[in-house]
Amino acid sequence: MLLIVTFISLLVQIYSFSYMEEDPHRARFSLYLHLFTFFMLVLVLSPNYFQLFLGWEGVGLTSYLLVNFWFTRIQANKSGLKALFVNRIGDYFYLFGLCFLMFFFKTTSFSVSLLAEFSFELELILLFFILASSAKSAQLGLHTWLPDAMEGPTPVSALIHAATMVTAGIFLLLRTSSLLSLCSNVSSFLLLLGSLTAFFAASVGALQYDLKKIIAYSTCSQLGYMAASIGAGSYDICLYHLVNHAFFKALLFLTAGIVIHSLSNEQDIRKYGGLIKILPYSYLMMLIGSLGLTGLPFLSGYYSKEGILESLITQSEYFSYILLVLTAVITAYYSFRSLYLVFGGTPRFSLAITHLVDANFLFLIPTLSLSVFTVFHGFITRDLYLGFGENLNLDIPFNPVFAAEFGLSVKQKLLPLFFSSIGGFLGFFVFRNYVTNINFFISSFWLSLIRFLNKRWWFDLLDTYVSRDILLKSKSLYSSIERGYNEQLGYNAVSLFVKRVSLNLYSFHNGHVYFIIIFSFFAIIFYLLFFSFSFVSFLPFCYGYYKISKR
Repeated sequence: MLLIVTFISLLVQIYSFSYMEEDPHRARFSLYLHLFTFFMLVLVLSPNYFQLFLGWEGVGLTSYLLVNFWFTRIQANKSGLKALFVNRIGDYFYLFGLCFLMFFFKTTSFSVSLLAEFSFELELILLFFILASSAKSAQLGLHTWLPDAMEGPTPVSALIHAATMVTAGIFLLLRTSSLLSLCSNVSSFLLLLGSLTAFFAASVGALQYDLKKIIAYSTCSQLGYMAASIGAGSYDICLYHLVNHAFFKALLFLTAGIVIHSLSNEQDIRKYGGLIKILPYSYLMMLIGSLGLTGLPFLSGYYSKEGILESLITQSEYFSYILLVLTAVITAYYSFRSLYLVFGGTPRFSLAITHLVDANFLFLIPTLSLSVFTVFHGFITRDLYLGFGENLNLDIPFNPVFAAEFGLSVKQKLLPLFFSSIGGFLGFFVFRNYVTNINFFISSFWLSLIRFLNKRWWFDLLDTYVSRDILLKSKSLYSSIERGYNEQLGYNAVSLFVKRVSLNLYSFHNGHVYFIIIFSFFAIIFYLLFFSFSFVSFLPFCYGYYKISKR
């Protein structure tokens, strides 16, 4: 995790020097990026749940600042607040889990040594931690903030919403793996939640036309893969996929930023086309990232994604296996669909509004570095993550001898790749003769399905109503409590009291020196008593801290 956080942060900073060079507030942007990296390092290096919560809150705050960086845009304001509110829900669940852990087991440590036996309290604590991670890592139901967070600058999307912040929830679950292994019911719930999240996000992303939102839903889908692998007990493969995903997803976001920057911040892929000849380097980088995402054999994404699928089939988790295989098919579909609409066909944009910069030096360093890791990282480090001698993914992946050893037939190993190939084939040829209005889905069933997916399974509508009701009630509470009782009993009451006392004292004042000396004497006595009482009250806390530090 330290490798991912520091390496991706460095590349994003380099990329931002060129991407944000025309922004007058680029110094503030760089400051926010550094602050985010600091809090992410606090989160990763925390030795217990309490200190992890400090980093957890810090990345939530800085993500709001970065998403709302262009604060003059109304949509950026809405997206930043939405991300903040949804993450606050996860923060409350985290606090509940932390408080129950301290109350029942008298510890905040990751260690399982004090948790002697399985119990209902432990299941409740783990459920709270899963819900907390669902908000941070955009699992189904608390995912709505992630696509909207694309309103921030593209380097923000690459750093926060692809490689680091959204994986904080997965990191929390990995830290809690020793407890999850004791609770099969909670693990089964997490497996189902992750599988549904992966399928949902892929199905919605297949009909998006905003380039960054397509990649955002892809991120949500891959986070579902990670959560499902934790639910299946494959913690090593989850971390493996987390690292691989960070490389190819950051590559996709940064390359998308180059394309968007070149076409005057246009993000609708229906207005692209024919860019393969104009931006050949960007096409190559996008192709490598897309192939890594779809799991092309021998690229990084293949080793970890196939490992997750194989771990599910060997544990007879057939429902989750089917959902994730379908997700792989849809992933290949929208990846090749995006490639064709952006780079294939004929241009559908005006060259007069573009300032095409394919690969300047500051764009070249981060994208080329990420592409190298996308191609070679999975192959080189598979023994590091899976254990030496663990042949879950061989150099020749369809070896029937190995398949028989693990109870997998050659067909079972080939099945996900076969269906993914079909998805990629459809993604290319369905849009080969692309027109703005596609009229081959003419039946009412297909129209209803497309409408359902375009509405994002109606989750956003529900989210809108819930958020609106919460905000309206919060406004009424603010008006009645904060601007009402608190102000009248607090600020106004103190102000009125001081004003009346001052007037009364002034009325007693007769201008004589002895009068001033008497009042000064009583004032000094009052302040000495006040500070003495405060010091005596603080002594027990100092003594307690001293005893704890001596331990």
